[in-house]
Amino acid sequence: VKPASAGQALDDAERVALGAGLSWSVTGRAAQGVLRVRTQGDGASQARYAGQLRAAIAALGGHVQFSGGTHALGSEVDPHGPLGPAAGVMFAVKQRFDPAGILPYPWGRS
Repeated sequence: VKPASAGQALDDAERVALGAGLSWSVTGRAAQGVLRVRTQGDGASQARYAGQLRAAIAALGGHVQFSGGTHALGSEVDPHGPLGPAAGVMFAVKQRFDPAGILPYPWGRS
């Protein structure tokens, strides 16, 4: 998120986690707008949290990616999420430097 939105992002992360019945913690660099949220709970609650958090952060103009616990989320949640206008640039760079498609790009599903 934008650094000015980090406080609201933290509030949203807490509200959504508590609503999903998850315990949570956060680390990161609020001044850079980069937050790492860790949650604990069952897979269904984690998936619900993922969708709700993405919506809340998107409303702030931010982006959410999931790592580490993505196995618990299964195929229900794309770990990279929608890329929006960044996708065109990412695909162009990928095509320019890897025209044979040798390197993986999991964000290509978005």
